[in-house]
Amino acid sequence: MNRRDFILSTGSVATVGVSAGCLGGDTSGGENSNTSGETAEHVNQAADYLDEAGQILEEDSNDSSDSFNANRITRRTDAARDEIELARDDASNDERDRINDLESLADAIDELALIIESAEELLDNIDSIDALIAAGRFDDAAEDIENTSGDIDDIQDRTQSFSEIYEEIDAEAYDEIDDLSQDDIRDWATEMEELLDALNLLFNAFGHMVDGLSTFEDGVEEMEAENWGAASVRFDDAADQFDGGVSIVRDAEDEAPSSFRSEFIEIGCLVESLRDASEEYADAMEYASNDQWGDAEDALISGDRALENCY
Repeated sequence: MNRRDFILSTGSVATVGVSAGCLGGDTSGGENSNTSGETAEHVNQAADYLDEAGQILEEDSNDSSDSFNANRITRRTDAARDEIELARDDASNDERDRINDLESLADAIDELALIIESAEELLDNIDSIDALIAAGRFDDAAEDIENTSGDIDDIQDRTQSFSEIYEEIDAEAYDEIDDLSQDDIRDWATEMEELLDALNLLFNAFGHMVDGLSTFEDGVEEMEAENWGAASVRFDDAADQFDGGVSIVRDAEDEAPSSFRSEFIEIGCLVESLRDASEEYADAMEYASNDQWGDAEDALISGDRALENCY
């Protein structure tokens, strides 16, 4: 899966659907304006900052060459809030409604920027976990996998918050809303929730796999030391841990979003092959304990073949 596509796979949400300058019509302070004097100046400046924040958000979210930096966006939204507070001091009731819409838009832009940044950090963690597994540092990998659950929860919370904030903005205040409607945002939030739920399950299965690999490694050490009984126990425990991952993947595979289905199939095959191999190795060690060397060798060969099922 393309890294940036993870967060934008359900549509170009990063456009936010409307620029700040489209809120509430003319802000020039003229005859048809809803604002006047200094209030209008502060509203215009806030809208300019939000326009700039929205443009950066859209450009950076589609640029995979550099890491996404939410601070480039939140600096503009913070500046917009400063102007909003100054505008609120002398604003009429009608003007306050407009100002509140601008403030909600600032909050929505912030949440979306932080969602994209958090998702990119999460995907960076996946690369780190892969490297730890390749280095045989299974305990460190397991710790990182456990931490990802909190990262996913944070993205889910921000997704819900973004949807709720966007819902509060008065759609009638927009001069144009061609790119993205509030219905689109609700659909996006629902799809993101499904995608993140699937990712949580995938990491849960991944955690079982890493725990199993650590135990499997212990079994190999016992086997190399010719501690057949201890090795059999370790391999049997590893098989149970791998089986936990298999159960998660198989239960979730049919319900996973199409963008994630290949990942579920891939990890499902891998964990299942590790489980089957562990069971064969456990049997081999049991045979070795009873001096059944021919049966032990056959079981080891079957275990080796099981490991090759996904390659």
